[in-house]
Amino acid sequence: MRRVTLGCLILWTIVSAGCGGRSLTATTALPSSSPAWLSELACHTATTMHDPSPSSIVYVQGGHEEAERIASGDVVYDDAPVYLVVLTGDFVAEHSGPPGATTTSGHVAHLTVGRDSHDVLDTGIGERLPDLSPLGTPRTLPTDCG
Repeated sequence: MRRVTLGCLILWTIVSAGCGGRSLTATTALPSSSPAWLSELACHTATTMHDPSPSSIVYVQGGHEEAERIASGDVVYDDAPVYLVVLTGDFVAEHSGPPGATTTSGHVAHLTVGRDSHDVLDTGIGERLPDLSPLGTPRTLPTDCG
């Protein structure tokens, strides 16, 4: 899989727009230990990438180094606690990819998010669904992001 890191525009949109505007109802209740802010962030990301109803959103917890290795093969030299969020759907990221690229599309997107800081540390889009099992059993987040 060719890994493409999403551009600054996507991250700026996520950070500046926040995750407001979507309220959780009884039909989209989170599993008991799933953080609501993580669901909001994942849904905002899916909507920003032009798929407000992704097929699935799952996450696992782990160390930053292992999460990056699993998601993209990137090497980082810290093991801060993170959430690795994987979305499946039909995604289009505008203004991302190598110099000169205008859009990137794929069926799998991922976010690496600082568990304590809630900062998005890395994002990617492509076709390969990463094997999350080394970090544990994936937990499901709601996919009704509209």
